[in-house]
Amino acid sequence: MNKLIKSLFLILFFTTPFVFSPYNFESFEIPKMYFVYLLTVLIVFVHSLNYFKKQTTLFVSHPLNFPLLIFLSTQIMATIFSIDKHTSFFGYYSRLNGGLLSLISFSLLFFVLQNYLNPKFIQKIISFTLISGTIIAFYGILQHFGIDKSYWPNDDVMARVFSSLGQPNWLAAYLCILIPLSFKLPKKYLYPTLFILLICLLFTKSKSGLIAAAISLAIYAFLKYKLSKKLIFFISCFMLLFIVFYFNKTRNSQLVTPNLNITSSADIRKIVWSGAINVAKKYLFFGTGPETFAFSYYWVRPASHNLTSEWEFLYNKVHNEYLNYLANTGFIGLGCYLFFIVSSIIFIYKNRQFEILASFISILITSFAGFNVVVTSLFLFLLPLLSTPTFSTSNHKFRWPVLIISLILCLISFQKIINFYSADLAFAAADRLDSQNIYPQAYNEIIKAYQLRGNEPIILSKASYIFAKMALASSKPELVETSLNFSSLALNISPYDVNLWKERTQTLVYLTYIDSKYYSEAIKALNSTAILAPTDAKTFYLLAKFYDANNDKINTEKNYLKAIELKANYDYAYFDLAKFYFDQKKYDLAKKYFELNLKYAPTNPNVKQYLDQIK
Repeated sequence: MNKLIKSLFLILFFTTPFVFSPYNFESFEIPKMYFVYLLTVLIVFVHSLNYFKKQTTLFVSHPLNFPLLIFLSTQIMATIFSIDKHTSFFGYYSRLNGGLLSLISFSLLFFVLQNYLNPKFIQKIISFTLISGTIIAFYGILQHFGIDKSYWPNDDVMARVFSSLGQPNWLAAYLCILIPLSFKLPKKYLYPTLFILLICLLFTKSKSGLIAAAISLAIYAFLKYKLSKKLIFFISCFMLLFIVFYFNKTRNSQLVTPNLNITSSADIRKIVWSGAINVAKKYLFFGTGPETFAFSYYWVRPASHNLTSEWEFLYNKVHNEYLNYLANTGFIGLGCYLFFIVSSIIFIYKNRQFEILASFISILITSFAGFNVVVTSLFLFLLPLLSTPTFSTSNHKFRWPVLIISLILCLISFQKIINFYSADLAFAAADRLDSQNIYPQAYNEIIKAYQLRGNEPIILSKASYIFAKMALASSKPELVETSLNFSSLALNISPYDVNLWKERTQTLVYLTYIDSKYYSEAIKALNSTAILAPTDAKTFYLLAKFYDANNDKINTEKNYLKAIELKANYDYAYFDLAKFYFDQKKYDLAKKYFELNLKYAPTNPNVKQYLDQIK
């Protein structure tokens, strides 16, 4: 059985980075997280069976157990006090990683792996990890030359490769973990492996990845001062390539960005980071709950975000893992997270495993300008254990209770994992069919998703939306009540989710074609959105449109002006407000806002006609 559990861990390290599926709602993180859940269940069960057969101990006394348990306990407390317990436990739907369930899973893997580590198995894990990473990096290089450009029509994958990780920065963070680890290989494998990893890293064009690789290699070179001249030359060449690439990229971005009116990622991050700090000021101790930033950010979202090119994007992560923990779990959560990190660094350093130390530090660097995904979280929690073998003592109390409890929990968990994953496949299918206006098939798929996972707000909300469309298309009034009930159920579970309120508004708009009484309900839903997102310019713009259609002139004007106050370059709001004044025969005001529209949308062909009429 020891061989079986070691094989499962090797599969975990080797396979997880490869896992993705175009048939899920999110193609990369969701399949990876469910794969980790599945392997965790299998590993825990086999471990309990080993313990029952007296082939291993249940837990090993390890210096990092206490820091991890303290960190995990703060995440449990933050979930208890969360503004959305469902999201905090399961994770934000399109991510999953970061929710309490994922942290429990990584912690279980941490506590089980300790029992089986010996020098041979540690080296095998590193070798399997590097073989897997080299294959992924080689495929990334092939991506740069267009091997699968037709498969990703919406992504310029040749410009910035992402291989099987899904996003260039995520791939770069993964490669930064592998680059220092490659020095654990025999010399005949070191140089080709390092070459492939570094070339792929360059093709990601990830600034944070390049910086992390440069710093981690510098740390490794400093600590391992007896490096060969050939290796020092190799590292120096990479550092030179990095400097040339970085300055060339900076120069190009300065030339291109203004013409495309694209806000730099650094400027956007500063705005989002300030929002995270403002959330933490309101919820000092345990934050708003793990993975709730997508909801709490709207409360404190700086109005300046409306002036960026990504003003309509939803930020469900802070794009800084430390501020992410600060906003979601407060100063206590962040403090305990840093306690685990510092303890891990000290533990690895004491064991003189400088390759693992440099690898671990690279995760901390890429986390500063991004956030941990499934693969990086796996290494964050398990990498420190690889710095030394562990030795278990014989202790086999409560063997039967452990086996029975483990068997029951694993059977329940296994079924839930299969159901939840199948529900996501059905939900994704429903979403695709809905976007193609194929409502009967979308209806069947969303019913299937609901039957498999009936308490997931995003599934309930999508079901409500599809039911409303079906009620309109098939003239089945009984679906109206069902649609409204499903929307209410979703909001009862996640009352602070702005997206759910927006989707309720869309649902009610469809229902107005059946009965006009739902129009006032749609306005109420949009007003609820405005309360939760007081700086979201688009919400006030839509409110103005709704009030205008409802012939409420006072609120129409008020909300157009509010949208413009929040977003000074809102060309659509200027144009529609000008038309509103034009219809009211307030020509001076109409002229003023038509001219402001031209300032931000000089190619608008309709403005000239209105201005000519005013003259």
